[in-house]
Amino acid sequence: MNVFFKPYPVPAWNQTPVELALEMRGQIAGRSLRQVDVRMNPYEINYPGKNSGGPFENATSAKLSIAFAVATTLAHGVPTFDLLLDFRNEKTMRVLEKIRLVPDPAVPRLCCGIRIHCEDDSVIDSYLAKTGADYSFDCDEVSRLVRGIGKETGVPDVAYDRLDDFVRKLPHGGEIQAVIDSFALMPKMIGA
Repeated sequence: MNVFFKPYPVPAWNQTPVELALEMRGQIAGRSLRQVDVRMNPYEINYPGKNSGGPFENATSAKLSIAFAVATTLAHGVPTFDLLLDFRNEKTMRVLEKIRLVPDPAVPRLCCGIRIHCEDDSVIDSYLAKTGADYSFDCDEVSRLVRGIGKETGVPDVAYDRLDDFVRKLPHGGEIQAVIDSFALMPKMIGA
């Protein structure tokens, strides 16, 4: 019951900052940013790769970065696979330069505070408290999230239909062949 599901294609500790940045993005309303302070638990910020502000050598090092996840979200909205793979995107890099990670022991793990200082001297300040229970989704929500990723990566809905059918029949049914058939429908990955 301690499984943690990730609604966005970024590491677990980047989920809450992304969700909060999405909420705050609409409040920016076209204003120029001066500085973005992201307050999180020191353990999360100081975990290897999390506090990198770039430059990034590859998409993996970028996706690990809390600052990159927040910058991508503030610059573009929902961080999709394609956006996260574009770790040198100019719009993202302009926002990334303004992000400062603030280790704050008063912020529990999985929680985040963001304060956006705009060039017009206005400040947008928000905090999002989360626990592991907030990322424990039921089967329908997991299916919806996975299907969203499938749309980005070319996996046909029928593959998920078969997996869903298999899972719903557990523990007293479900044929493993349905899982095998489902994976047979996955697109061939480049280089595989």
